[in-house]
Amino acid sequence: FSSWTCGGKQRANDISATSDMSMLTPNACIDMCYGEKPTRPVVQLVDVRLQGKNNKGVMSDGETTFFAVFNSAVAKMFRSESNPDGQVELYSAVRLTDYTISTISAETRVAIVMGMEMNESQPEGKIGDPVSAKDKGKPEPAELPAATPSKGPSPGGHSNTTPESSQQSRVAPAGFAPKPAARASEPAAPGRPTPIEALNPYSRTWTVRAKVTENGELRSITTKAGETMSVWEMVIADESGEIKCTAWRADAERFARIAELGSTYLVSRGQIKIANKRYSSTANNYEITLGADSAMVKQDVELKTFTPTYHFDFTPIADLSAKPANSTVDVIGSVTEVGPVQNIVSKAGRELVKRVINLSDDSNAAIEVTLWGKSAETFAEDAAATAAVVAFKGLVVSEWNTRSLGAVRSTKIQMAPALPQAKRVKAWADTGAASAATSLSINTSGGGSGGGGASMADDLAELLGLPPSKIPEKGAYATVGGYISRILTSKGGGGGGPAEERPIWYSACPKCNKKAIGEYGAGWSCESCGWSGDACTHRYIVAVQLIDASGTSYATAYQEQAIAIFGKTADELKAIKDADQSAFEAECSSVLFKRRTFRLRAKIETYQGVDRTKVGVVNSTPTTPITEGKRMLADIMKYDLPEPPAPEPSATPDEPMPQAAAGEAAEPAAVEA
Repeated sequence: FSSWTCGGKQRANDISATSDMSMLTPNACIDMCYGEKPTRPVVQLVDVRLQGKNNKGVMSDGETTFFAVFNSAVAKMFRSESNPDGQVELYSAVRLTDYTISTISAETRVAIVMGMEMNESQPEGKIGDPVSAKDKGKPEPAELPAATPSKGPSPGGHSNTTPESSQQSRVAPAGFAPKPAARASEPAAPGRPTPIEALNPYSRTWTVRAKVTENGELRSITTKAGETMSVWEMVIADESGEIKCTAWRADAERFARIAELGSTYLVSRGQIKIANKRYSSTANNYEITLGADSAMVKQDVELKTFTPTYHFDFTPIADLSAKPANSTVDVIGSVTEVGPVQNIVSKAGRELVKRVINLSDDSNAAIEVTLWGKSAETFAEDAAATAAVVAFKGLVVSEWNTRSLGAVRSTKIQMAPALPQAKRVKAWADTGAASAATSLSINTSGGGSGGGGASMADDLAELLGLPPSKIPEKGAYATVGGYISRILTSKGGGGGGPAEERPIWYSACPKCNKKAIGEYGAGWSCESCGWSGDACTHRYIVAVQLIDASGTSYATAYQEQAIAIFGKTADELKAIKDADQSAFEAECSSVLFKRRTFRLRAKIETYQGVDRTKVGVVNSTPTTPITEGKRMLADIMKYDLPEPPAPEPSATPDEPMPQAAAGEAAEPAAVEA
């Protein structure tokens, strides 16, 4: 480079040296050029180019130069117009505290600088007249001494050692064969394994020895182009750090068969790229994609692994309404509700397991969190009863139910974390305020398993009495404590006529959950997605009668809410009905007159020109003394009540009872007692 611009100043590279070369580490650059790594070398920066994410420069040891790339943290140390407080500038002497040598090709290497500091002494200008270490070449080693002649001359008076025999023979011995190149099923010759923390996109030839700390399931995905492919992920760790590995298609199937959780492997030949933090929460800025030439060989060694420390950046739940969809957030809160585990079928036909929980924090807001897979199955079902505090790292903001959070494969969950935020939220939840928090999740589809907006009514009569002009387009919400007094399994029958059976489920397409058309034994089809098959699934649509102290109301409970009420899926309850009608009726009767807390939504619908209020069950949970007591306590705390007066001290046994004044009748002993 001929010149360099920094902070508006242009300095020529031919500034004469005015400093002693002794402050620089001798031969540091030429050693790096040939793959060696001097310890904490001091070098001079003779050229720097800061270009956003592409920050590079040239280092000098006074005699030779070597190319360097700086990460974003190091780039912030340079002084520029946008960063006038930076300390590093052209011709500064710096000490490399954290760096690695990356091999680009057989003849090209580069230093990746991840940490450096200013040297104690600084030059006044450019030191020496360095040339490229690659052009100069590595110094030849000192010549070996000549071969020692044999003791004594030959019979003819000549030495037995000839010039040819004094040199090492370059002819391969008989039977010698060169080592074959490594196959794709074998790791590259590791030599000294590369630490995971040293991996970066510039690394070309590398092998890591690491333990599998997370082993994902082999799964199939469908692309937008309609292609179905396999994908598999794992996380490996050594003493220096951890990194996520992903494989696709046939490679995913191959590595999924090899990897075992807790085992140690040599892993080599993969593409290293910047990690997508939406799908990776490892403590690493990079991730590995394993391909056809990648290798993974098991090692019979016990490896001490890196223990990740998660750094949370918590967002108050009340602030989530301002977060854009698909953004990733960390939250901590008290669990106020744990829904049941649900088995659903996605639009792509995949069977999924999910669980919905409600989380609230001391911002007096609550939100719905959806867990999937193993996280849904293993989440503590008693978390709501104990008001457990849970920290989530890497939840994705969704517009489902207006605003909600969803877990992804990389989401980390910590129950009762040892954090000051956890203590604060726990103290807030113990006051009972969590049950009165306003939820950001508003169910707008009649499905789902939780949420709701701010309550506009406290009982059924108040909810049903709202005038249509006061009910928003998305509905009016109310939290009501009451009972199910009736399950409507029949309709009609008025005037003495026979009652008609009223199913509490419908035949559904297993692919898209829309209504399926057909008959049992003759096959089913879906007009919505085109599916057809011999068997359909069943989904709830249950009409119930609710009752509380103020009155009664009819309401509809859909799939997830009905599962929470019955404790069974529609397919399971239908199987009971088909086998024994009386057992089915007993199941319906078993849920009646058990106190529950209902989250209801009222909407105005027009039928034959007449507006009427239709009520739907958004959420339903059994009422326990703990949850009911906390809800009532939260209601009391809404009022600015004065402190109760201190009780008057009672008479001690030694004190005489006050005597009645003259003219007053003494109270009867029974009244006193």
